[in-house]
Amino acid sequence: MQRIFTLALVCLMTGSASAQSTFFLETFDAVTKPALPASTISADVSWTTSDASSSPGSGLNNGVHTGSTPGVLVVGPIDLTAALDATFSYWARRTSSYSADSLFVRAGTDGATFGELLFGGGLPAATSSWEEISVSMPTSLMGEGSVYLQFEGRGGTSSGSNMRIDDILIEGTVDPDAIPSSFGSGESTIGWSVSGDVLNVPLDLAFPGPESMQGLQFDLSWDDAVISVDSVSLGSIAGPSSNWLISSSLGAGTGGMALVGLGADGLAPGPYADFLQVHISAVAPISATTTLTISSVLATTSTASADELPLPDGIRSVEIILQPSQASAVFSLESIDFGSVTASDSALVQVVVSNPTGSADLELSFPAPGAGPLNPVPTLPASIPVGTDGVVDLWLKPRLVDGGQQSGTITIGHNTETASTDLSWVAVVIGGRGDADGDGAFDVADVVVSLDGTVDPASVPAEELPRHDVFPFPDGDGALDIRDITVAIQAILRNEWPDGSMLPVSPGNAAGKGSTISLVLAGDSLWVASPVRLRGIQLEFLRSASVRVAAKGGTASSWNDPETGVHRQISLAGADAAFEAGHTLVAVFDRTPDSSSPMPPPSSIDHDATSIALNAGLAVDAFGSKIPLVLEVVDELPALPRPELESFGVYPNPLPLGARLHLDLPVAALTGVELFDALGRRIWQTREPRRSVPSSILRVPGTYFIRLQSEEGSVSRSVVVFR
Repeated sequence: MQRIFTLALVCLMTGSASAQSTFFLETFDAVTKPALPASTISADVSWTTSDASSSPGSGLNNGVHTGSTPGVLVVGPIDLTAALDATFSYWARRTSSYSADSLFVRAGTDGATFGELLFGGGLPAATSSWEEISVSMPTSLMGEGSVYLQFEGRGGTSSGSNMRIDDILIEGTVDPDAIPSSFGSGESTIGWSVSGDVLNVPLDLAFPGPESMQGLQFDLSWDDAVISVDSVSLGSIAGPSSNWLISSSLGAGTGGMALVGLGADGLAPGPYADFLQVHISAVAPISATTTLTISSVLATTSTASADELPLPDGIRSVEIILQPSQASAVFSLESIDFGSVTASDSALVQVVVSNPTGSADLELSFPAPGAGPLNPVPTLPASIPVGTDGVVDLWLKPRLVDGGQQSGTITIGHNTETASTDLSWVAVVIGGRGDADGDGAFDVADVVVSLDGTVDPASVPAEELPRHDVFPFPDGDGALDIRDITVAIQAILRNEWPDGSMLPVSPGNAAGKGSTISLVLAGDSLWVASPVRLRGIQLEFLRSASVRVAAKGGTASSWNDPETGVHRQISLAGADAAFEAGHTLVAVFDRTPDSSSPMPPPSSIDHDATSIALNAGLAVDAFGSKIPLVLEVVDELPALPRPELESFGVYPNPLPLGARLHLDLPVAALTGVELFDALGRRIWQTREPRRSVPSSILRVPGTYFIRLQSEEGSVSRSVVVFR
């Protein structure tokens, strides 16, 4: 049954006044499914060809739109220069989940805009059966040299919804006087992205009559070092192959072709776009420009005397520009943050790689990594077809020697115009060599932890022992003792390991954010003014005079770099002999060094103070929290600062289930930390404040409340845990 929206006026005229002609025919049969034919100038990936449910028209393949997502297919160009009128038709079929009003067909003349609506619901009313749909072409398109059709499938209700179209046909009455005599290519230059596929060069035929055409022959020539002409075949507009006898002899660089119509009436006058197709393959995928030449064209009329049919016009020399087919590559991330990664563990970041606009499958490559600096190792996907995605797994696997702030760049190669993409990355490797407290840095806080481990081995879990074990350097001996402490102290003082390798670089102030202690320079004396007990102090500064190190209540080590003039020192106290809260003298500057002279009392202030340039200063409190030191130059020692409990913070917040909650402890005399759930039930507490809450405590998503207690009062913070 044929559904007619508007009856087309089709007049079959005789003589030279007018003639009936086929302007366009697409059967989808000239390709191997799921590829789309050459007449398709653009299509969404949801459009393919299929040989399922063949139509009652030409059968074989049909064009199919599948799924619930809209997709557009555009065919053309269609030459209606000589058209007086035309009828547009196609066969269509749909599943029950693809609505009859979900195909819109529009026409336009530039291939980009489509102002003429031909169908607003161009599918059959019945499901699962083919129906021919037909409408008259708008008169505004008659006489246009390039017309394009847009098929917009709106999609169905499920991933399996589909609709099919076949045998797209435009035919009508032509004005012979508007038809030029011509034979040849529609384009003088053709760009070809070589991907191993055949290039089809359409040859157009047009003649005004009055006689029909019975036979056609011509010669071809080409550069066989660049391309090969493999065959010549009928285009879809030439009609059934049974109506023609085609014969060719194609050699190396030259060939001839003959076409004979088997019907007595021959081929009626009219324009025939894509009447023949020359099938070309590349000898090698190289960049080159070559020429296909058509010569010795001879056509005959279907008359008893076999009169010659003049075909004087047409593009007979076609320049073909070959470019090796290339993929495209779009990375979802080009800057990657692995976060905190424990040494001897691994971390994974996945990067999606797309090939949206390529002309070949995307192939990724990465050279096998050799020994050297830490870098992520990618696991690459197989080739990524055009219009699809793949996932690159980036694994970072740091060793003990890779502690601290790490960064770098890896290069992923690919078969695109740019040839490669650089991926930059950063990570904080925690628990590396020397990083006893597991924060990614190596400093006096680590020495304090290791020092406690030498007298209480049970405080060091077996899996953390390699962090502390640096004697004999570099592999250790499986034990923690004072020799490891000595190596650690000397490494910090000299700012390098015994083999000259770098110490772990600090990732920044992860702990103690917003909390500092004053390092006070009063005359020639340098003091730490702390409201809390301290276990360790680390300093680095440029000295302008000799330095005597003070360590009342503990021990001190120092080292002067003779090349740079940098002075580094560490002051340590045992767990039971911490530096008491108050003013602690840490260094005295001597313009006339005399190691036997007594240290000046705090009240003895020399206003002609020796200036210093502080590079770094760090204190560690009795609970292991690191507190930055900030230099102040004063005339007299200031009063101790009052603790600021409001500087207490937690991070990350919100945090994922299973993560460890870190605590930014203020500089205060702390007496405990408590954690409550949303119902106010206490689920965790500690009398000796730690810098984190174990991940096993936060077992379910929700809102928690953490309270910090000190001698000055208490402060609470809310924490959100998500799955």
